[in-house]
Amino acid sequence: MFFRYNLFGIVWALIIAVLTLTPGGEMVELNIWGKADIFTFAHVGFFAILVFLLCIGFTKQYKFKEIKERPEKFAVVFAVIFGFLLEFIQALIPNRSLEVIDLIANSIGCLTGYFIFFLVYKAGINLS
Repeated sequence: MFFRYNLFGIVWALIIAVLTLTPGGEMVELNIWGKADIFTFAHVGFFAILVFLLCIGFTKQYKFKEIKERPEKFAVVFAVIFGFLLEFIQALIPNRSLEVIDLIANSIGCLTGYFIFFLVYKAGINLS
């Protein structure tokens, strides 16, 4: 049942891996504030969605009690480690590199996903 409830999070993680580990060609740089470009904001969004999906899956699963009791902690820790791993692997791929701004964006995205999960499921804010 763990896999069943986390299928969306797993698929999303695979999508992130494919997008971030694809060899770079002539990628367009759309700088917004000097260091940050549009891809930096994409990193934030991708990892926010990942943590949100993992939090939901970890909450619904019942195989691992400790994960069910603290889904946010496990989702954020997993996603941060996953983001760091992807960035380090990128350094080995032609025309790609490890970028500290992406590491920071991934981590901010993880915290954003946790915050959204908290607002929707823990704080009782109704978005409809």
